[in-house]
Amino acid sequence: MTDDVFGAYADYYDLIYADKDYAEEADKVVSILNGQGVSSGTLLEVGCGTARHALALAEEGFDVAAIDLSDEMLKHASNRVKKYPDLSPSIELAQGDARTFRLNRKVDAVISLFHVMCYQTTEQDLAEAFQTAATHLDPGGVFLFDMWYGPGVKKSPPDLRVKRVADDNLEVVRIAEPDLRPNENVVQVSYQIFAKRPEEPSWAMFEEAHTVRYLFNEDLYRHLPESGFDIKGIYDWDTGQDAGDETWNAYCVAVRT
Repeated sequence: MTDDVFGAYADYYDLIYADKDYAEEADKVVSILNGQGVSSGTLLEVGCGTARHALALAEEGFDVAAIDLSDEMLKHASNRVKKYPDLSPSIELAQGDARTFRLNRKVDAVISLFHVMCYQTTEQDLAEAFQTAATHLDPGGVFLFDMWYGPGVKKSPPDLRVKRVADDNLEVVRIAEPDLRPNENVVQVSYQIFAKRPEEPSWAMFEEAHTVRYLFNEDLYRHLPESGFDIKGIYDWDTGQDAGDETWNAYCVAVRT
């Protein structure tokens, strides 16, 4: 996994994903956790971005230890959390790698959203990230993560996309060009980001490349039991039904044995 692939991207991240309903996603996470007997307590969020999920989950009553690999993302997360003094005591932010981070205490559940597990592109990366989750859970603790789901990606490969977003302070155009590498089960997405503020005479441009691994059932059934997990199910994020070859965005629920 590349260190801090969200470097310059962090400055534009919240605007690009302004249409993402973090509160609704947090509600879904809470519902899934409730279904596994976790209705309150402590969470470790692996890959917290700018802390929008963490804040929504704190509002639901959880204490959240939220980590991210990117220092730039954490700066934005810290600034955001400070704006919510009633919730900030329930959120602990830390810099950390999904493969190696240790909180040195147990939590009731580990969550990882927005396909953070898919940035673990090698077998060792994935095994170590799953072991991080296992290390923080007692038997019965829940691990919930989402992913690009292999059968859906193979059936409907990603294509070039352009996204234009703006608010009063910033206009951004993002071009995402995917390169599917089926022999490796990865997609390298090359991003061109164009950004302009009203007072600036010209557009700034930068490029980043994100390598994302799409996951299959066999990947999960190979690595999760080795880390001490019992897989409860692999589901379509949108429907909650078992993931199939029409599923692009899936989630997995596993319980520590």
